Amino acid sequence: MGINPFVTSNLVFLTPRQKVYFLTTSAADARNRTDGDGPRTRRMGPPGAREGSGPMGSTLLEREHVARMPLPCGRRSPRGRSRWYVLHVPQGAEASTAEKLNRILGGTCLSRAFALRKECWMKRRGNWFLVTKPMWPQYLFAESGDAIALVDALRMLSFRVEPAGLEGRGIVPLDDGVRAWLEASTDATWCVRSSVAEIVDGELHVTSGPLVGQEARVLKVDRHKRTALVAMGDGPKAPVEALAIDVPVKR
Repeated sequence: MGINPFVTSNLVFLTPRQKVYFLTTSAADARNRTDGDGPRTRRMGPPGAREGSGPMGSTLLEREHVARMPLPCGRRSPRGRSRWYVLHVPQGAEASTAEKLNRILGGTCLSRAFALRKECWMKRRGNWFLVTKPMWPQYLFAESGDAIALVDALRMLSFRVEPAGLEGRGIVPLDDGVRAWLEASTDATWCVRSSVAEIVDGELHVTSGPLVGQEARVLKVDRHKRTALVAMGDGPKAPVEALAIDVPVKR
């Protein structure tokens, strides 16, 4: 019995015996993106059909969310080179998801998974104190030497983990410059701690903390909010992040 789909703008309704598939692009766009780097979502035909087969095989896409890459991407590299990859997870579950990934996939296609955090200054009833928050909520990092195996393993999990920067069967890595800055600026618990500095004759001098020696990367300091806008690395691709800094002295 043939397939008789009725197409609306975002949904494809099949006959009762067929599954409902969600379209993430138009049919024309899906056909065009089969060239070059390939589609960002895996194409699927009707149940039981080969990929790309059947009357709707080139336009039906498996429902798979493509998470936005929140940081600069690096170039893909051959299997065997250890890179950092960004994963999207439910908000508030960054640390627990990293623990589960290390327990299930650690030692296979995954070297380690971790959630980055940062200290932030807060003021309550006239008193300043430090709190720790996720550096990028809903995202964690995975180190792996085999991007394709990592993506395949993530698809087999029973809990939600979505690769950010999905490209064909693989995933684009984090920019090496950003990785180097994060490795140098975080402690053993993957947290960027607060720095202490002073301003002398209009120049910033960091005396302690991860920003020591990185004064040139500090773009702006707000002494009243105890924050600094910092370029995480060198070059035009370096992202800017608000980090904790205490500047008690200005002379």
